[in-house]
Amino acid sequence: MHQRRQRPGHLSPTDQVTLAAAERRRLQHMAHSPSAAEWIVQRARILLLAAQGHANVAIARELQVSRPTVLLWRKRFRRFGMPAVLEHPTPGRAARLSSAKVEAIVQATLHTTPPGARRWSLRTMARAQHLPRSTVHRIWRQHGLSGPNRPWKTVAA
Repeated sequence: MHQRRQRPGHLSPTDQVTLAAAERRRLQHMAHSPSAAEWIVQRARILLLAAQGHANVAIARELQVSRPTVLLWRKRFRRFGMPAVLEHPTPGRAARLSSAKVEAIVQATLHTTPPGARRWSLRTMARAQHLPRSTVHRIWRQHGLSGPNRPWKTVAA
């Protein structure tokens, strides 16, 4: 016998969010607080609507978020409870370059020259450091080392 596939946005019993009275009050307070961070308000509203039995697609549409965002917060709340709601978001991917590597690139840019040239180009620095040009460019921009009017002087050859 075939197992029936759920329609997208349809709830299964495992998706239900059940709130204790204290949790419901706290989420309602967060959802209507003018001073709460936007990310807390959004999470609280997602969970309140989920607890009322709204489907993921309906919640996503009403709050103008993606369906995966709704699913994420249902899952996190079920696993970790209220502490998950209050966790600060960590935007983006974790840095893969150490601060020592970034510092090495900055120091090499300021205090050395490539063989046979007066100053580093993105390509030569990227090749020397075994990194993509875009990474070197980002580091240079962050440290004010890129652009036509570079504020740093090249080391005399």
